[in-house]
Amino acid sequence: MSRCAAAVLLLLPLIAGCPKNRPPPAITDASEIDLDVLDRWMAELIPIVEEAAGRTFDPIPPARMGTSSELERILESEARLILKRMYKNSPDYVIDKMAEQSRGAAPSVVGKYGIETKAMYL
Repeated sequence: MSRCAAAVLLLLPLIAGCPKNRPPPAITDASEIDLDVLDRWMAELIPIVEEAAGRTFDPIPPARMGTSSELERILESEARLILKRMYKNSPDYVIDKMAEQSRGAAPSVVGKYGIETKAMYL
């Protein structure tokens, strides 16, 4: 995994809420979120992520509106990839159990770069 992808994976949930003195989006219902809204959010988030990672996206990832179950699946899948590299000698059932637990983070994630899909989920 590239250093940029790792930084995004770890930092995006934290930094997505970092811009100070900016009002929250004036969205009261998820049905109000369309591609234009996602593009505006991406225009604001990408420079923050790139600055935190010390690298730039090439190309800029497409924005996607991810469902809770899709985000849970992505978190588990990517955690499994990372854990397999970190704990090479661990049995698969241990890696699987640890990766499965990453699904619990989904409700607190406001944005996620999918390292397998190369898309930004908001």
